[in-house]
Amino acid sequence: MEVKITDAVESSADTEQLQSSLKERESQVASLEEDLKQLREEMAQGKSANVESGSETEAEQPFESLEKDSQMLCLEEELQRLKEEMEQVRIKSNDLHENNWVAMEALTAAEKLNKERLAVAKGAQSVAEEALSSFQTEA
Repeated sequence: MEVKITDAVESSADTEQLQSSLKERESQVASLEEDLKQLREEMAQGKSANVESGSETEAEQPFESLEKDSQMLCLEEELQRLKEEMEQVRIKSNDLHENNWVAMEALTAAEKLNKERLAVAKGAQSVAEEALSSFQTEA
């Protein structure tokens, strides 16, 4: 019985920890999405500025573009990795929540069973006391 209570408390703590981790991951994902958006905007502005001004040499343009493409690719990969981690944390959190629910239902059932057993034991004690009392008065 105590093991189930301890398991429920530990599961609750695990759930809280996972929810905290999930919020942290969501924040990281939002930050990466914002970085990615800014890089895309910079690339678009750079391309339009290059077309308009024609000031950069042709040799500089591909390297700058490759560097930004590389940054974007890295950010997209990191974003995807964090999204996958977030989903795993969310699944684990849901599993722990479900396990907590099952543990609480088991705890409730055990408490109900113990109350019923206590009532039966008290009834048996009362009958035994009455029998003892009547035996003592007869003797």
